[in-house]
Amino acid sequence: MMINRRLIVKILFIGIVSVTISCHKERPLVPSTEDLLDEYTYNDILSCINIPYYGIFTLNIYCKKEKDSHKRPVILYIHGGGWNSGNKETWRVSQIDFFARMGFVTVALDYPQSQNPIDTLKEDRVLHPKHIRAIAKGFKWIYDHIEEYGGDRTKINIIGHSSGAHLAMLLATNERFLVAENLDLSHIHAVYCSDGGPYITLSSYMSLSSSDSYLRLLYLCWVNAMGNDRTLWYDAVPLYHITPGKNIPPFLLGHTSLPYRVEPNVQIRQTLTDNGYRAEDFVVYGADHGELFWNIGTSKDINGVGQRVVLFFRGVR
Repeated sequence: MMINRRLIVKILFIGIVSVTISCHKERPLVPSTEDLLDEYTYNDILSCINIPYYGIFTLNIYCKKEKDSHKRPVILYIHGGGWNSGNKETWRVSQIDFFARMGFVTVALDYPQSQNPIDTLKEDRVLHPKHIRAIAKGFKWIYDHIEEYGGDRTKINIIGHSSGAHLAMLLATNERFLVAENLDLSHIHAVYCSDGGPYITLSSYMSLSSSDSYLRLLYLCWVNAMGNDRTLWYDAVPLYHITPGKNIPPFLLGHTSLPYRVEPNVQIRQTLTDNGYRAEDFVVYGADHGELFWNIGTSKDINGVGQRVVLFFRGVR
């Protein structure tokens, strides 16, 4: 019986894989390495660490040691952590190496953090829009200086994970923060948002009355970072800034299969396309919230998320 069960499992697995592959025949999820690799490897990387860009806040740049005439596309990484934790060092060696091999200069930055531990009654805590204003200043610094590091300032892409996905999405939809830096949305080449949650649409999943303790925690993180006045929340919700006639850049949205991840991302994708913007979303099964992002650049990225991001960024003209 054990052998039969294994055979059944094996057959089911092959069938699932076959269905998955057939659904993506028009654009293979995992292209050949030969199609993607650049000459730029981890051994060639110059790490420029803790460069001040705004007050006490700093960024790291990972670029090619030897300068040449070839300007490389850029990735700005915005870390997650519930707006009150995390740091730029979560852009790990595996991601640095992977995107270097794909020909990118990458930048990771720190930004203001809200109260930690959470205290929604603390009146002088860091609140929206302090996080996103700092990130906009970081983007401006990159735009002004990245060509000194071999980057192409006309191709600055953004990757954000979790609450960092929210901030990436907000920067690319609410134009006022870049306009304050004498830039606009057209200066963003493309965006990849990794597993943004119900806060990107202010979904009802995120509630103190939820039976899910994680969703209750998300709600508290949101209030801790965005404030107690609900009337001010809408400025921080990307969904409400997606309107026609802007220069909103192309979006790729990757997410896990939990309903409170799927539904907001699908809603964002649909709203973007309905308003005339390019947007794609995909779901990754069998990976949790962290694995979806940190498997990029490792042998565990069996779904080819990293390759898909590279293809998307390269496909934007």
